[in-house]
Amino acid sequence: MKHLSLVILYLLFFHVNGWADNVPINLCKQINGGINDRSMSIELTASHDNNNIYFYSDIPLSSLQIIVKNENEEILLSEIITIFPELQTPIFIGNLESGTYILELNDGKHKYQGYFEVK
Repeated sequence: MKHLSLVILYLLFFHVNGWADNVPINLCKQINGGINDRSMSIELTASHDNNNIYFYSDIPLSSLQIIVKNENEEILLSEIITIFPELQTPIFIGNLESGTYILELNDGKHKYQGYFEVK
């Protein structure tokens, strides 16, 4: 029983360590092809942990187009998802190489862009 407790504590320690890498992505509204430097005003937020991007919203968002590009503007991922209110929605972005990436979001009415770094 003592060994089982130690194994559980060991696994829990390393699992909780993985949560610490969740980094917020600052999203900015695109206006006429440019970027507004103010953060977006709707309730959508995004964060990442190098392998997943997590989305959270206070309001439902259906048909949210998600595009991830590299620094050369090459599309690496394109998906359309639905985000339910007050529920974190993850998408797997794969094992990206170290570098800076662009996240673009389009809900049909507004377009937003953010940059994130994979280490």
